[in-house]
Amino acid sequence: MKEDKVGDVIDFRGHIYSPVKEQGVVGLFISVLKDLNMKIEQLRQEFPDCVIHRYNGKEWIREYVEFELYSKRFKEHGHDPDKCHLLVCWEDNWKDCPIEVLELKTYITEVPNWKIPKPEISEKGKRDYKHDLTPNQQEIYDNLEAYTKEISQDTWIKSVSFGYTVYSPKRVFIYIDLRINAFKIWLFTLGEGDNLEYRPISGKNTSQAIFNKQWGRSDLINSLEVLEEYKEAIKLSFENIIEITKE
Repeated sequence: MKEDKVGDVIDFRGHIYSPVKEQGVVGLFISVLKDLNMKIEQLRQEFPDCVIHRYNGKEWIREYVEFELYSKRFKEHGHDPDKCHLLVCWEDNWKDCPIEVLELKTYITEVPNWKIPKPEISEKGKRDYKHDLTPNQQEIYDNLEAYTKEISQDTWIKSVSFGYTVYSPKRVFIYIDLRINAFKIWLFTLGEGDNLEYRPISGKNTSQAIFNKQWGRSDLINSLEVLEEYKEAIKLSFENIIEITKE
């Protein structure tokens, strides 16, 4: 079996190793887009590799970006610097490069980092909650967790800032949003179904801002009886996620 080459450990925003190929530079660049005040319009195969919009403090400007593992490869590949605004690389080894260079090796040490945590499971297999649940919340939560295991033993739950996320196991199919002595849940619906409110969400808190019209939000779930009304939709959410993640 062929061995895979890996870079140095960086543990940066979900990236375990430093890039060893150009594709790794692209992935790392996407992880810092927000820090750079940039948006991607297009990734493509021809030169330049990427079209971005960069905010200059007043307006969004379209610019062209080329990705290289090492900056000097831009020159070695015969690229025209007049047709590119920004060269993004892991390591800058071209002292007299005529265009702007973003060396990610340095840049990622200058911006905040966050790591992808492991599921919060204690040695005895019992979940260590970040949230102090009321007895009523705990009963609803335990019933919901048990039901997801009935759907599939591969599902698992992680504590997050606004409540909990339930995985399928590859992708989230339920967001559990904490309320006073109750929950609201978000389910992946593809915009269709019953017993859920469907609308784009543009709220300010994290639990709302990440959703779009493919997700539906429940009413307040403050009892096991109310949760029971949503179990069919929960199962459908799981099936929808499985369907779109099939290889």
